Amino acid sequence: MKPSEYITFSLFEKIENPKIAEILDYCEKNFDFEITSFIKEFEIQNGYKYEIKFKLLHNNLIIHIFGKKIQLYYNEKYIYKSDLDIFHSNYVGILGYLRNLK
Repeated sequence: MKPSEYITFSLFEKIENPKIAEILDYCEKNFDFEITSFIKEFEIQNGYKYEIKFKLLHNNLIIHIFGKKIQLYYNEKYIYKSDLDIFHSNYVGILGYLRNLK
């Protein structure tokens, strides 16, 4: 199933961090993936508190964004975690990692 069949990028536009949105947009355009959960709980100060967890179907990579954290799992094993406040320093590495998966 292509992601556009059950989720649209307009849902991701609620995410205030443009780098996270770019990662999600890249995944939507380049991978088949499954959203395993998306919860927008409530609006807080300058954005939304939310949780999104999705799995890239062809390689078992799970990306989990919860509140101000992003975590990556590969084959059910934890490989990366960052606080979104410092995520900009790790952003290029994650996007590069995803580009190498194709």
